[in-house]
Amino acid sequence: MASQNPFDDEDLVVHEHDPFADPSIAIALQTPTGELPASSPLLMTPKGDTFTSPPARSVQSGVLDSREAELQRREQELAEREQRLRDEAEAIRNAPGVLRAPNFPFFYPLFYLDINVEIPESERHIVRLLFRSWLATIGTLLWNAIACFLILVSHATGVTTGASDFGVALMYCFTITAASFFLWYRPIYNAYMKERSMYYYFYFIFNGFHIGFQYYMTIGIPASGSAGIINSISMMSDGKVVAAIFGIIAAALWGLGGTFSLYLYRKVHYHYRVQGHTFAEAKGDALQTMASGHFGSGYGRANAANNNA
Repeated sequence: MASQNPFDDEDLVVHEHDPFADPSIAIALQTPTGELPASSPLLMTPKGDTFTSPPARSVQSGVLDSREAELQRREQELAEREQRLRDEAEAIRNAPGVLRAPNFPFFYPLFYLDINVEIPESERHIVRLLFRSWLATIGTLLWNAIACFLILVSHATGVTTGASDFGVALMYCFTITAASFFLWYRPIYNAYMKERSMYYYFYFIFNGFHIGFQYYMTIGIPASGSAGIINSISMMSDGKVVAAIFGIIAAALWGLGGTFSLYLYRKVHYHYRVQGHTFAEAKGDALQTMASGHFGSGYGRANAANNNA
């Protein structure tokens, strides 16, 4: 009896000719390994003879361009509308014979004043500063009157002009307020509104006097209606501290007001020179105003008749 090979086991036989005959390998080859979804952007799905690809960026950029163009169009329309309204306001402002309801002063309107309507946009800032300078003058006059009243009631030794100072200061509150309005603020308002040389000369003359008056009031000469430096020193020397403080503040207000007025004076003079106005033009404006206003029925018609002849 031939001896049996102990290693001769059918389960351990190596399949030399067909490696895929191994059952474990066959099962591994038949197991699916996963698939990409049909909607994956990495795939291009055939459709007939063509392929459909993801949307291009050009579509989004086209939408953005159209929106930007629409915004630019609207911005241009708004700019044109604003310019049209500005032109209409300018035409109304320059229209001859336009009558407007008085609005100034607010408690008893006598005149029509509106910087935003009557003054060109480029010059409104300086006119507003001039108006504030005029208002500051009124405030300084009132403060000065209060300071002079304190000098009067303080009964300082050696100060005998308290009554005169207070009376004159009170009078200044009315006279200087009205005079400054009619003699230099109203003319410079008309000058910027109409650009006529005559009004500038009114301002230069009378505002020059006004600046001198402001510096004069800073000194505080007794019986001058000013509670300025001299009167304040007298109050301080006699121990009247409250009256002295009010007087010092009044002197400071007069000095600052004069300096600010001088600054505006130079600004106006620069504008006057840039616009090319002359004294001869001012004389012509004055003659024209007299002819059309005071002598309109005589001198004006006579010139018209001579021109027609």
